[in-house]
Amino acid sequence: MIFNRQLNRQPRWLKLGLIAVWAAILTLGLSDVPGFAQSANEVWQIGTEPTFPPFEMQDEASGELIGFDVELMNALGEAAGRDIEFVSLPFDGLIPALQSNTIDAAISGMTITAERAQTIDFSRPYFEAGLAIAVREGADDIASFEDLEGKRIAVQIGTTGAEQANAVAGASVSTFDNAPLALQELVNGRVDAVVNDLPATLYAVNEANLQGVEIVGELITEEYYGIAIPKNSEVLGEMNIALGQIIEDGTYADIYRKWFVSDPPILPQVAPALSAAVTSSFNWGRLFQNLIQGAGVTLMLTAFSFFFGLIGGSLVAFSLISPFKPLRLLCRIYVDFFRGTPMLVQLFMIYFGLPALF
Repeated sequence: MIFNRQLNRQPRWLKLGLIAVWAAILTLGLSDVPGFAQSANEVWQIGTEPTFPPFEMQDEASGELIGFDVELMNALGEAAGRDIEFVSLPFDGLIPALQSNTIDAAISGMTITAERAQTIDFSRPYFEAGLAIAVREGADDIASFEDLEGKRIAVQIGTTGAEQANAVAGASVSTFDNAPLALQELVNGRVDAVVNDLPATLYAVNEANLQGVEIVGELITEEYYGIAIPKNSEVLGEMNIALGQIIEDGTYADIYRKWFVSDPPILPQVAPALSAAVTSSFNWGRLFQNLIQGAGVTLMLTAFSFFFGLIGGSLVAFSLISPFKPLRLLCRIYVDFFRGTPMLVQLFMIYFGLPALF
């Protein structure tokens, strides 16, 4: 009552201003209440790594995301009545983002595995794939997965190709951020083979015009891609309903033919990797063994680096005070170069520049 009396005594413009302020406060407050913020629930934030053609990539002309996965997710959003907002993330950062619920789902050619299903949920399969072996033309010593024993293998980090390669006895496995970099490593002759998903490998070879690369042997595995979703999320049910709808009405087939120029296969409701999965206990002994082995390798590399670095540094230091002027000049150029350029630039020049010269 006292507030109303005081308000009535104020000028009209002040009354209108106070009413406007209260209206703004109420509007902002109600926007945080579930049921009033309907627009926030209409958007699905979808994580993806746009370096996995032809599934997800950036259009060079427009900068927009394109690819099979991108078109599929947009079709799913339309079927479910949701807007789609893509969030670019590294592939090995997708599962942590799902676990922290910072994104609603992830689509990035992710293979459905029992191990991943322990921490996230998967939609029904949306693509049938398999791992293939790429080698340089004329490499007669590799014709099957068994021939990879003791070889140098390049893979994309965090993929099932990396898991399969790490299981090869005696193999030296190098990991890369994407398939094109792994294939370029093969072309440069630094590795003997690349283990990766067949569709992505074929597309990368054709698009990058990589010469001297061929696929050998049969598919190593039969795999299925799924849309990754946080555990116990309501999005899972909506996603499966929308996926079933676009498969039935032919939208899925149209998108598949556009990117792969063939009819899509019949997809199962549940991936075989999940239907045949068995519960396995965590192997603490193996973990401890790997930690000890890794610590030993780290200490050995540290000792070697210190020993040879001490010798090399001493030689350069003595050369800088040498009476022989050309030697002093040469060492000064060497020191100024490595001090004056970023280490990342040096590594890039050594790792990618030198092989291109030979």
